[in-house]
Amino acid sequence: MTQFEKISVLMFLAPIAIVCAAELLLMLLFISNKITHPARKNILVTKSAYITHFFAAILLICFIYAFFIEPYWVEVKSIRIQTQNSNPRASESSRFQTCIAIKKS
Repeated sequence: MTQFEKISVLMFLAPIAIVCAAELLLMLLFISNKITHPARKNILVTKSAYITHFFAAILLICFIYAFFIEPYWVEVKSIRIQTQNSNPRASESSRFQTCIAIKKS
């Protein structure tokens, strides 16, 4: 893997890790506050927590899409079949349809 590819992967994974870490920190602080100070204000309903929840929800939706839907994309293959036909219009009307198969990666 080249240096550019490593930096690209890091730039892709860093925001994901930051969002996951922020959401995990919020949950741990919430649990800690409920155990030690039950009367303290709920930290999960602040404006910054809502933003973190929003990005975590988007991240979760993307992971679910990638796991359940992305592997089943439709794969279309085209195969050209040559015939010896003297009439050019006949070759236009005698085309075959491509076979569509669902492929799991």
